[in-house]
Amino acid sequence: MKKPKTLFKTRLLITSIFTLQNLELVMVGSLLLLGWIYLLRLNLIDLTNQLFIALAQAFKAGQLNLLGNPNFIDLVYYHGKIFTAHPPLPGLILVPLVYLFKNFSNQGYLFPFLNFLNFYLFYRLLKTVKTLKTNDVLWLCLAFFLASPYLFVGSFPIAWNSLLAITFLLSALLEFCTRKRSLVLGSLLALASLCRFNLFLVGIYLVADFWFEEGELKAKFKKIWRLSLPLVVVIITMFVYDWARFGDPLQTGNIYLSFASYAMPHGLFGLEYTPANLFSSLIKPPTFQLSSPFVIPPESGIGILFVSPYLLYLIKGRYSDRESKFLWGIIGVLALPILLWFSSGGSQFSFRFALDFLPFIFILLARSFKKGLPMAFKGIILVSVFCDWFLLYQYVLNLSG
Repeated sequence: MKKPKTLFKTRLLITSIFTLQNLELVMVGSLLLLGWIYLLRLNLIDLTNQLFIALAQAFKAGQLNLLGNPNFIDLVYYHGKIFTAHPPLPGLILVPLVYLFKNFSNQGYLFPFLNFLNFYLFYRLLKTVKTLKTNDVLWLCLAFFLASPYLFVGSFPIAWNSLLAITFLLSALLEFCTRKRSLVLGSLLALASLCRFNLFLVGIYLVADFWFEEGELKAKFKKIWRLSLPLVVVIITMFVYDWARFGDPLQTGNIYLSFASYAMPHGLFGLEYTPANLFSSLIKPPTFQLSSPFVIPPESGIGILFVSPYLLYLIKGRYSDRESKFLWGIIGVLALPILLWFSSGGSQFSFRFALDFLPFIFILLARSFKKGLPMAFKGIILVSVFCDWFLLYQYVLNLSG
């Protein structure tokens, strides 16, 4: 008599395991794992772009200029010495490894760990959006890591500084959305700024949030002071660093880049660069041809709307609340210097500079879905992932061929 009851329970268990939601979870989880393995393979490709290893070796030797005759992109030539225009932290972090391992020669060895850490941070960040279920969060993680400009930054050792910057930025945003300790928040943002200096502008958003929250004026000033202190230290550090290298605290070295004479006809910043940067960042298509593989990415990168078409869902959102206005504001503040910059990023798969503000876009996107992610949105993400993997594979073939 008990046998039919046991059989019913077994069927119920099997049915509960193989629900659409659980199968979806397994599929997205499997794609994320495959993507991590895919990136791992690319992390170990050495395309001789180990600029920050060379910077670490210079710091180890007590020098600010690169040693020997390096052959990298973005080199700065000044008074017979060779420098890099990048901030110092990406090189400083590698100094202990250069000390401990004499043959340490690939920044990419650290990428798998940072990619995993970034996934954890981004997952935790999106979990703070209460309207999202776990499956929805994983879908957005899939989009961010495997169908956005992060795909390039998380793949190639040359993007070590950008990968570090996004790690510290995600850490800062998670701190802001959870414990909100102003000194910790300022310190994490300061570290991000020592990888990509313009990220200190995120401080404007954080200061505005502290100022407009409820509470006593004295408490607000205390929070803003603690937040600002590490950022002030970073600005002073960069002034001293650049003064020691170029004799001018306001000179980052970009005007001495090897290609400066023809790449900067209007200086470092100019409205004249904006149309080209808008085209490159948003709508630059891949190259189509009649023979196999039919579609190939240009070396200067594909526009975000081709790599991440699901972002068009932002048009459907409503952003009348204060938080959304602040988010759009900081996106604009971060995007403005990028659009005025003389370069759209050089050799890349997609517009990598967008990673400065992409986490804020994803927060807006996540907040806009009040009833979970639509199936059409998930379908666009899925198609984007496979198309971007194919295009990235073609990009690698072009570089190595």
